[in-house]
Amino acid sequence: ISPKRLGLAVFVSTSVRQEDMPENQCNEPATRRDLILAALAAFGKENLDVLVAEVLPPTQAPAPATAGQPVGTLAGASIVHDKAYLAFLETAWDRWKALEHRDDTFCSESDKGARVSSISTSRNLAALGLEGGGGGSGATPALVPGNGPNRDPCCGPGESVTSQCAWHCADREAPIYAGLAAALASDLGVARAALGATFEPSLGCSATLALTTHPGHHASSNTCAGYCYLNSAAWVARTMREEWPGELPKVAVLDVDYHAGNGTVGIFWFDPDVLVCSIHADPNSEYPYTCGFAHQVRLGAVTRVFLVEEWRNLAGKYMPQYGRVCTWHAPNSTTHLLLWF
Repeated sequence: ISPKRLGLAVFVSTSVRQEDMPENQCNEPATRRDLILAALAAFGKENLDVLVAEVLPPTQAPAPATAGQPVGTLAGASIVHDKAYLAFLETAWDRWKALEHRDDTFCSESDKGARVSSISTSRNLAALGLEGGGGGSGATPALVPGNGPNRDPCCGPGESVTSQCAWHCADREAPIYAGLAAALASDLGVARAALGATFEPSLGCSATLALTTHPGHHASSNTCAGYCYLNSAAWVARTMREEWPGELPKVAVLDVDYHAGNGTVGIFWFDPDVLVCSIHADPNSEYPYTCGFAHQVRLGAVTRVFLVEEWRNLAGKYMPQYGRVCTWHAPNSTTHLLLWF
């Protein structure tokens, strides 16, 4: 890294491929990751030094989790996620695949369409998580919740994979598919590597980027939703606070995704040492619809909301709000800022 230019260390795992995921017209996380990586490389030629580090995936598959306890490669995420939820992510696919009879309401819509149209190319079969031919017997569709249950004190998950899916999957936009646990383990490794490099002066970098495949800000402590499974930003913020409490008395997370990061807000709602600022669209008309309103603010604790109105001219609307965040953030003595997008 040149001392005369800004340096960015990018940590990424490209072993997770888009063709290994269920098809979704609105979500191609591996494609998004690769496009960001290519854009950073092009931008860096003229503006900054970019160091790209490939993070190797875990060499061993997660061991089977028992009694709601994750014992595989996702156990490290228990600093922000419930152990029963992590155990579900580790084991759900194998348990779903092993069922002799599956409730059709728990099958993802894209897989149902594939069975009707008898898609037979190897790429589409892999993308849908199907084994065998064209959607006949032996085909395993991605698992999504069949209903949206109440989460009252009288409710909770049972022992079956469908019951646990209904509890831990908050919507149908975070399907459980073959290879998901391994992909999430790679994302956790990317976050861990980037965090370690943040405090490594020998790299000479001004900032580090954990370029995970799956996003995370809609994932709560015990649910996945909106294409998000592990909340990597929350994991990094919480780990910073626990491993460097003296150096980092406070941490701030700035979320600039168009949709409100309800998962991150929920995880830190009662944590006075982590400030969450979010620049997002009005949840009256945009996902997640129930979080991110201007009145949902715990002043002096964790959240600060800055709204943008619509898709058009986003750059022109984000920058003034970013200025407001910086103005509000400066006097609050938060010593380290995480940017999530």
